[in-house]
This record gives sequence, C-alpha cells and structure tokens, in this order.
Amino acid sequence: MPKPVRKYIETALFGGILLFLVYQSVRWAMIYCFPSYTVGVVKAPYKGAKGMYGIEYAYSVSNRAYTSSQRRNTFDKAKVEPMGNRYVVKYCSKVPRWSRMYMDRPVPDSIPDFKIWSDFPATGWGRLSNQREKTQEESR
Repeated sequence: MPKPVRKYIETALFGGILLFLVYQSVRWAMIYCFPSYTVGVVKAPYKGAKGMYGIEYAYSVSNRAYTSSQRRNTFDKAKVEPMGNRYVVKYCSKVPRWSRMYMDRPVPDSIPDFKIWSDFPATGWGRLSNQREKTQEESR
C-alpha cells in the first residue's frame, strides 16, 4: 500500500475513534448534568458481536416512546433480565434519547404501568431521591 494512502487511512481511523470518544463523553456528561428519571421496560435480550448479551428497553418521556440498548457484560443468557421487568431509567432532560437503565433499581409491580398511571410526571422526575423521601414520609 502506498505511503500516502496508508497515512490517509490511519488519519481517518484515528479521527473516527476520536469523534466516537467525544460523542460518548458528551452523551454521558449530558445525562449526569441534566438528569431526569422515568420507568423503563425490558423489551428483548440481544447477543452482541463479541458474544456478550445485552438488553433492549423502552421508556416514555412527554408521551413520546424511546428505545435504547445496554450491554449486560455476560455470556450467559440466563443472567440477562427477563422481558417485561421494569427498572429506573436515567435520561438527559435536554436529549431524552440519551439514557441509562439501572438494573439495581427495579420498579415494583405495585406501581402501575406508566402508560396508564395519571400521576406519573410526563417529563419524569428531576431527582430520584425526592421520590424516596416522599414515600418514606407517607409511610410514617
């Protein structure tokens, strides 16, 4: 391969990797700087390119449905969360399609489905801890 062509390919590859890293950094910074919370539902497991499993999930913000995916870092399909389970989703209030599902925060079945629950805020919660404090005060 001629040297100028090789240099062009290396530059394009480096630029692509750099652009991807900047995009991911901005995405995660936005999620943590402008957080809101909602309820997400696991839709389906998937097997990634390297054999690790992940999940696809759906959530709703301002009466608009969003879907996203998240890697689960396991090769065992049995360890992937079953379809229909509900968990807390943290998303960017400025760009709602940027999100992360928290598998360590399941939403109990006693909380009605977000599509029919009229008290569920359409734009999600600004802080998750406010809801916990409110629940603790009501139970006293």
